[in-house]
Amino acid sequence: MGSKTIEQHKDLMDVHGLDLLAQVEAMQRHARQYQREVQKLRGLLQRTNPETSGSDAMRSIRHHLGEMRTACTSFNATLDEVSDNIDTVENHGTSRSVS
Repeated sequence: MGSKTIEQHKDLMDVHGLDLLAQVEAMQRHARQYQREVQKLRGLLQRTNPETSGSDAMRSIRHHLGEMRTACTSFNATLDEVSDNIDTVENHGTSRSVS
């Protein structure tokens, strides 16, 4: 169980829920920006600066893809932490009911 109490594990589960929501929002934000850059590249949206080139759009697309990958990695790490906390809380409940 480690040095954390069961209540602390439950509190962490609550905080991780907020973290997951924030990470999903970050992924959505970058996906929207990715889509906007693709539309600019295709000429469907007007570029805010007419001097920008297709290579600028491609750099921005790559940037947003990288940010989405980072957010996905963080999301998966948070899911792992949530799973560990669930196991700890669940095992504590099982060991209490056996005693």
